[in-house]
Amino acid sequence: MGRGITTAARFAGVSRQAIYKRMDSSKKFREDIEEAKAYAFDCVEGAFWDLATGNPPGPGKKAANVLAAIYYLKNRDPKNWCDKRDVEHSEELTLAQIVAHADKLDAAEAAKKAAEKAKKAA
Repeated sequence: MGRGITTAARFAGVSRQAIYKRMDSSKKFREDIEEAKAYAFDCVEGAFWDLATGNPPGPGKKAANVLAAIYYLKNRDPKNWCDKRDVEHSEELTLAQIVAHADKLDAAEAAKKAAEKAKKAA
């Protein structure tokens, strides 16, 4: 299932639409598809782990392609495999508010360091 619905449909000799219709009408079929996707993801993640940790492939196995593994992981599980995180907030902040907040953080950090220094001196 790592190759996708189109490949699975072609292999089974049916249309993609037939796969999707069956997924809509059969909970068991949908669960089987999801299980196949999870298995494929685990295989790629395992190959990536082997490469990342320097674990060489076994006899008769081809070395995985790191870029292909990263691409697959980012597209199949973007929540956990992404280059950046988008953070949304509902307030409009002015530059003055941001600077004031940064000043508070700096003051809190200075107070923390002073307390640690006093504790060590005591």
